[in-house]
Amino acid sequence: MFRILICMLLVVVLTGCSTRQVIPELDGSTAQRLVTHSLDRLMKEIPAEDFIDLEEKSVYVRTHFVKESPVVSYATERFKLELAHRFSCQIAPEPNQAEYIVELLFTSLATEHDTFGLHIPFLVLPGSSGAININLLAIEMFHGISEMSYYIKDAQENVLLKRDKSKATVRTDKLALPNITIPINTMD
Repeated sequence: MFRILICMLLVVVLTGCSTRQVIPELDGSTAQRLVTHSLDRLMKEIPAEDFIDLEEKSVYVRTHFVKESPVVSYATERFKLELAHRFSCQIAPEPNQAEYIVELLFTSLATEHDTFGLHIPFLVLPGSSGAININLLAIEMFHGISEMSYYIKDAQENVLLKRDKSKATVRTDKLALPNITIPINTMD
């Protein structure tokens, strides 16, 4: 009987898990900073050769995403500012006023939270996304992920260039112990 209790206790204590949670809202400052910093990285990675011929030309940006949100509006404006500042494009307010059209497709503008390690399941609260755990030894990873691709078209909607998906990730990780958490890396 004693051996069975020890085995059950070991199973509970040594439960190693990896969980992934997609954060639905950008409620906290960390989540907002992760997304905006990943967007900044993504914009800096736009290849100059894609827009070299559009310098001083009028460009209309048409954005596509699975759902409309303030984050999509922010990302679109950030892209337009990058075109205007870095590539000297003139941003047109309407497609019929543009020499070129950029079809901008965002595939991710979000955060996700991963936990990998050993923890003891402690409590399940109604309405929460899962059990509250006591971490014995775990790595908590919080990522901001931005992905996009785009097509550059002429005024007649002929595709001149297709840029496949580019991705930027910003992360902040910490080592989670029973009483403390220790930052491993930060986004700053």
